[in-house]
Amino acid sequence: QTLTGQQVQSNTRVEGNLGMYFKVLENSSGKLTAGFNLTGIHYEKNLRYFTLGHGGYFSPQQYMLANVPVQWRGMYSQKVQYMVNASLGAQHFQENAAPYFPTLPTLQGRNGPYYPKQVSTGANYSIDVQSAVPLTPFWHLGIFANMNNTRNFHSAAAGVFLRFSTRPRPLNQEVQVPSIPDWRGVEPFRLY
Repeated sequence: QTLTGQQVQSNTRVEGNLGMYFKVLENSSGKLTAGFNLTGIHYEKNLRYFTLGHGGYFSPQQYMLANVPVQWRGMYSQKVQYMVNASLGAQHFQENAAPYFPTLPTLQGRNGPYYPKQVSTGANYSIDVQSAVPLTPFWHLGIFANMNNTRNFHSAAAGVFLRFSTRPRPLNQEVQVPSIPDWRGVEPFRLY
């Protein structure tokens, strides 16, 4: 990817993801899957800060994540659909030192101030719980809660949703309830 903008330094990004998932158990009340995931990300420049010329986004020169995701998806009393996603693993990132003003050499100067280099290694966790009940074959009412610390950012959310489908959706184990954000920390509001 190439990231460009106005009054900010351009950047490039490379990301790779490798994962495997296996069905561990399936019965009339639900399905359990487990897997293994590896993710790697590289940005050319560290532009995480908010001074002039920075983009204000997490942009490590090295980011590695290894985790074990587990998912249980099922139904209760043929009326309530639910899903629990959880993962545990380790993440490591390294960010290079960055000038305070990367696009303004006059302000930065020859020996101007730099944000320090950062290296961090630690545990990674993610949990996402969702449940929905059908109001009609087209409308489902549900709740969700999630939290994670993926990509050096702690987030937590909870809420209620009303989902409309353009075609009838039967309540069964095969109907996917997408996670928001998913176990890799992907932001909400993406198209599936």
